[in-house]
Amino acid sequence: MRILSPFSNPSEVAPLIQAGADELYCGVVPGEWEKRFTFIGSVNLRHDRLANLPSFKELEEAVKIAGPHQVPVFVAFNAHFYSRAQCPAVLKQVEQALSAGAESLIISDPALITAVKEKFPDAHVSLSTAQPCFNSQSLRFFKRLGAERVVLPRHLSVQEITGLAREAKKLQIELECFVMNVICPFIDGLCTFQHIVEPSQQLAVQPLACRVAYDIEVTGSEKPEKKAVAGAHVRIWNDAYSSDCGLCALQSFAKAGVASVKIAGRAHSLEKKIADVAAVKKAVFLAKKIPPARFREECGKLYFDLFHKTCQCINCYYPSAGKWKQ
Repeated sequence: MRILSPFSNPSEVAPLIQAGADELYCGVVPGEWEKRFTFIGSVNLRHDRLANLPSFKELEEAVKIAGPHQVPVFVAFNAHFYSRAQCPAVLKQVEQALSAGAESLIISDPALITAVKEKFPDAHVSLSTAQPCFNSQSLRFFKRLGAERVVLPRHLSVQEITGLAREAKKLQIELECFVMNVICPFIDGLCTFQHIVEPSQQLAVQPLACRVAYDIEVTGSEKPEKKAVAGAHVRIWNDAYSSDCGLCALQSFAKAGVASVKIAGRAHSLEKKIADVAAVKKAVFLAKKIPPARFREECGKLYFDLFHKTCQCINCYYPSAGKWKQ
């Protein structure tokens, strides 16, 4: 099981590989794209400079650093869709990414997958979580479309992932699951929130629209106490953004045959990225060596070392895999 780490500067590549990253991913927003479409129309769903490389020259530099270590670099083109005016520019960027040595393209728009496979038939495509794959029929569809790997939606349970892994093995398609940072209460591919509230030239990382305080009204036929719990659950997401973890699921993922686990956070500091990679690397190692109960204890210790607090259910990617199992 490989570890996929984010990076946003070529200088981060070597330290992340040294920390234990087996794969790397990034986004690129060149100056000509920014000038024409702005960061609001980001090519990869990240609307801030700090999360992206500024040109394909930096991507080529990163690939050259990673190459001798046999660490592949993936490039995100995972906006939900592209306008007719954007499509030629996106395909040009795809060509630049492949020419720079990118191993795989992370894509969500089915139309772009089709166009890429027609123009670059040998290109490796990972289906982004921004195009959610919920079931075995979805796996088959995106396999036929040309995806070799699927990044599963954040909200799926370990049991659901295990079931999909059995089908993925038959289809010879890889699965990738999130393991660290940025849990969201919404399903990426069905979310209509813009990731930014109001673009700011002063802020390196733009504020997220879905993190703005808003009122909640829960409707339905459930009992009042259940509706109160549901409303409270949504309200506390504002406090759950920066300390999310799925380490306890690694034993289940390894057994199921999940190919890679993904660390989110392209805009995080290098120090944070290194700490995340090192923690996941240690957890992957321990998952092979110790029984489940002790493994969950060790994951709790790793979590405390990372976030300086004990884990809470709201921060858990896969509650059924850890101490939150019902």
